Amino acid sequence: MGGGGGRVRRGRGGSPIAAAFERTGFPPDEAEARATLVVSGLRGLCQDLLVTDDGERVEAAATRLLDAAAS
Repeated sequence: MGGGGGRVRRGRGGSPIAAAFERTGFPPDEAEARATLVVSGLRGLCQDLLVTDDGERVEAAATRLLDAAAS
């Protein structure tokens, strides 16, 4: 691991994903909302994949989710 003693920088709400959004310029409230969208969306897509075994469709949906959250 790099410097920092293995600690993950967290956003205001405690999420490393929110912190990543903050580092790319989103204000804290927006970063936290986008992080919530990403986490909940990917959780749902994981369940979808387990139920349907349609990896191609789920991967396409995940790509769209991440693109939308980052724009």
